[in-house]
Amino acid sequence: MSEPRPDIRLPVSGYERLCDFLAIVGLAICVALPLYYAGDLPEKIPTHFGLDGAPDAWGDKNNLIALPIIGVLPCVILAIVRFVPVKYWNIPVRVTAENAERQYRLARDMVATLLALIPLAMAGLVWQLLEATKAERIGPGFYVALGVMLGATFTIVIGYMVLAHQRR
Repeated sequence: MSEPRPDIRLPVSGYERLCDFLAIVGLAICVALPLYYAGDLPEKIPTHFGLDGAPDAWGDKNNLIALPIIGVLPCVILAIVRFVPVKYWNIPVRVTAENAERQYRLARDMVATLLALIPLAMAGLVWQLLEATKAERIGPGFYVALGVMLGATFTIVIGYMVLAHQRR
């Protein structure tokens, strides 16, 4: 059986506060955009687009409420994770008394970065989807926003794993 991880309570960093602020901005945009666009949209809107960008399913414009929920849900999960002591997180290297503070800070910074990225990227996706709903065709901006969100998420997680191994 391995030895228990050190129980270090790190103070909230300035970086984490900045990420929290950016997350709140992104979430506010996710909620505000559908409200802003709601009056300009027809009662029936595209709810799904094919690979060619043309709509292939239609629904009530009240379905737009799902967009902010999709943006908020991962943020709620990440915010809850931040309340769990870091010693219980799945860290990819062995945590010792010598490296605990460094490893815990890296892990918390990764979660903070994801917490900022997801709602900001989701706000871009929501905006692109609303524009596509008005145009009845999804444009390349949606795929760019989706690619940036997925690419950045994987880059952050992989970057964290590399840094965790380098800073053992």
